Amino acid sequence: MIQTAIKGKKARLTIHTSEDDWESYQQIKWALDKKPKTLHLEIIGFNSIHPTPMLSIYDLLRHRNPSVSLEVAVKTNLIDGCLLFLIPADRIKIRQHAWFQVATINQLADEQSDEGESWDSASKANMVYESPSLTDYRTILKILGEYFPLHEFSKKRIPLEQTLRDFGMMKNQEEEEALQQLFQAAA
Repeated sequence: MIQTAIKGKKARLTIHTSEDDWESYQQIKWALDKKPKTLHLEIIGFNSIHPTPMLSIYDLLRHRNPSVSLEVAVKTNLIDGCLLFLIPADRIKIRQHAWFQVATINQLADEQSDEGESWDSASKANMVYESPSLTDYRTILKILGEYFPLHEFSKKRIPLEQTLRDFGMMKNQEEEEALQQLFQAAA
């Protein structure tokens, strides 16, 4: 169940990654339609969101009204496309020791062939675009590849907070607050 609260001009949503992915999309859309000043998303659960709804959520967040600030609090580890929640965020909070993991297209193809789908060697080599999930996942990897060196992250669990800091996607909150206080005191 997704928890939603609108208090004043702040919309708070808790997204559980093992719940209905399209319900998450609908709740985010509903909250954004209320025109909050801040949208706070808390990500919980241990699962990944299916590529198609995740791309829709990413598009919704990326094209939100510029006056809406996006805060994302990550309370879990992120798998695959769930990293897309962080790219349009204005402010990110991450629980200690959180990690992320991104599968490669080859890993996904192997998983599908293990599930009984027949893939001949030529199809595997050319990564046939038969599955919409694979096509959407390929799009997710392309987006994430603009921000991270995914080839270095393949088959690894990567520390989330430090990686975001290393790639300039997350500022040190304490340093930022100390600088704000310093500038306010000087004024």
